[in-house]
Amino acid sequence: MSIFFLDTSALAKRYMPEKGTKWIRQLAATNSGNDIFIAQVTPVELYSAISRQYHDNQITLLQLKLFRKLFT
Repeated sequence: MSIFFLDTSALAKRYMPEKGTKWIRQLAATNSGNDIFIAQVTPVELYSAISRQYHDNQITLLQLKLFRKLFT
């Protein structure tokens, strides 16, 4: 078991596929035994990043709503 602090850009990789996504998903998997810590502001920053994806037509409104439900 390890302890990791993920900043917003690292945590975003868990939800938005990009370079490093596979590693972050493995690191944060519930069966990994790892503890993941984030800053108090991270949920706000992450939702902002996901919202930008919607406004740039990279995800649908349904995907945005599902993310919000998942992360809140």
